[in-house]
Amino acid sequence: MIELMAQTGGAGLAQAGLLPPQAPFFLGTVDKAKFRHQVKPNDIARVEVDNIRITEHTVRQSGKVFVAGTLCAEATWMCMIGTRPKVPVPSASAESPDA
Repeated sequence: MIELMAQTGGAGLAQAGLLPPQAPFFLGTVDKAKFRHQVKPNDIARVEVDNIRITEHTVRQSGKVFVAGTLCAEATWMCMIGTRPKVPVPSASAESPDA
C-alpha cells in the first residue's frame, strides 16, 4: 500500500510537470503508516495523495487508500529525486578498433 501511494504521488508529479523528465524517484522514509482494513485481490482502490513539500531533490507527501469508500491505509513519506547520468554519444568520426 505504501509503494502504491508513493508511485501514485510520483506519477502525479510527473504528469503535472513538477519532476524532471525521466527522473528516477526513490522512496526514502515512511512515517505515520496505518493499515486499517485489508485490501484483497480484485478490490478497486482509490488513492488520494497530497504534496506537503517539494524541493529540487526531495518530495514529502501524504496519502490515503480507500476501497468502496472505506479508509484502508494512510501514511506520510519522503522520496528522493535523482538525476540521470549524461551518457556521452560517440561521434561518427571516431576510429574503429579494427583500423
